[in-house]
Amino acid sequence: MYIYKKHVYVQLIMFGLFIIMGVNVLISALAQTLEAQRFTTYITLGLLIILAGAGLLVYFSKSKDTIEISKKSLDHSKYVLYGYFIVYVIHMIVSQFDIKGFKMGIVFGPILIVIAALGVLVQYQTLKNGKDNKTLK
Repeated sequence: MYIYKKHVYVQLIMFGLFIIMGVNVLISALAQTLEAQRFTTYITLGLLIILAGAGLLVYFSKSKDTIEISKKSLDHSKYVLYGYFIVYVIHMIVSQFDIKGFKMGIVFGPILIVIAALGVLVQYQTLKNGKDNKTLK
């Protein structure tokens, strides 16, 4: 199966965004004051905007280079995306409940970071192992 190489790069950037979101969940849980939480939120928002802009630049680039990838690689990427989504939704639901002062972000933040890092690894392996092909016209 052939896919535009730029789409794999966009997915790589997206998983980088997911790592930042996981770090934000963890830092927000560890922050002691509201000011510290706001500060980390603003920094995270800035990083998200920068990476989202980079992703859009890559996506709308004129590059037509393709790469051959296997169904297995696509499936791995899909499973990582579903896993991240499920864990993030569970985090949003569970974080609404106060469990004797325990902050759920301390548990879910590292899980989200690991899943997103796995996504970066999957996309890197896709780029590394994929066979470059001719440019589509």
